[in-house]
Amino acid sequence: MEAIAEKVAEKVAGRSWFDALLEEGVLCATLYLVYVQGTTLLRLAHGVYQKAEDQVESKVQSFQEPGKKRDVTANNVPFEHSMFGAADWPLKALVAFLILSHFASTFFFPTYFATEQLWLARRAAIVLCGLWFGFRWKSNYTRLLIRHNPHDRDRYIVLDKVATIGLVTVAALSLGEVIGVAFQSLLAIGGVSGIAAGLAAKDLLGNLFSGALMYVTRPFKIGEFISAGPATGKVLDIGFYNTKMLTVDRAITYVPNSSFTCSTITNFSRQETRYIEGTFLVRHRDISAVDAITADLRELLRAHPAVDTQEQPPRAFLAKVGPLGAEIAMNAVTKPIGFDDYLVAKQTLLVKAAKIIESHGAVIGPALPPNWQQ
Repeated sequence: MEAIAEKVAEKVAGRSWFDALLEEGVLCATLYLVYVQGTTLLRLAHGVYQKAEDQVESKVQSFQEPGKKRDVTANNVPFEHSMFGAADWPLKALVAFLILSHFASTFFFPTYFATEQLWLARRAAIVLCGLWFGFRWKSNYTRLLIRHNPHDRDRYIVLDKVATIGLVTVAALSLGEVIGVAFQSLLAIGGVSGIAAGLAAKDLLGNLFSGALMYVTRPFKIGEFISAGPATGKVLDIGFYNTKMLTVDRAITYVPNSSFTCSTITNFSRQETRYIEGTFLVRHRDISAVDAITADLRELLRAHPAVDTQEQPPRAFLAKVGPLGAEIAMNAVTKPIGFDDYLVAKQTLLVKAAKIIESHGAVIGPALPPNWQQ
């Protein structure tokens, strides 16, 4: 009790008891008010910020599209999902810790709380509450992005993980500086060994960074059929080190992610329109019927429901005349259809084209010498 009395006497040294109690009371009342009314204050700040943002957006829209009014409040973020909502509980926790630490250092345990230790604890609390706020804001923002752009969900999840690593790293460095850990000395000591380890793990790190890059850029996703270098097949899984694929011959293949960054990737699953082409070789004596044949082939392509006549007009023409005969070529672009429907449409058109050629008396195939025809 004597030690406590001495500590309290030090607190009020040079001041009257009334002034000391008034100062302590104002400080505690302010902290208590922030703790109790913190949510109300944050909601008020969120409303002011949202109103200012709506005014700015309204002015931008009126400048870009004069005379046209649009509801600028449609994209407003609720308080629970905003930056201010993310700061609610971390701010309360920080204020509660400041109140408790102040009372403990002043009245309850004044002999056990040195000034340096108290400031150290308060700085650590600020760092931890800041990390908590960063996690909450990151999660709220990620959920908001996914809700507005669900097709980019994988990309936002990866960005969320990268942001998590960044927050933890910054918090760890800040906390280390607060408690007196010299990270610069540790990094300097481990510099040589870090370089050696980095060279040894070059391929591993390359695959890891390539995997993260693919999650962000999304040249393909799970379930799509792709071709990249020697690998062609369906993507079963995308890991941070390799990608699991099912090839056309039903074999499971694991492809290192670094191979995708230096290869041309063809994503067949995202191919909306497809290309149909065919070439028929007829005899030299059938060249007189080529005009009628190509006209009927063009009409065949225009009439098929799967052919897109707007994207590219269907073509049928005499491609070349060679020593084995005359080549009649046709090509067209399909409407957005699936791969199986594309194969059916291609087969139907090629069969009907062959029948059209034969209906004009032409023979498909090279002109064979007499001894070959026997």
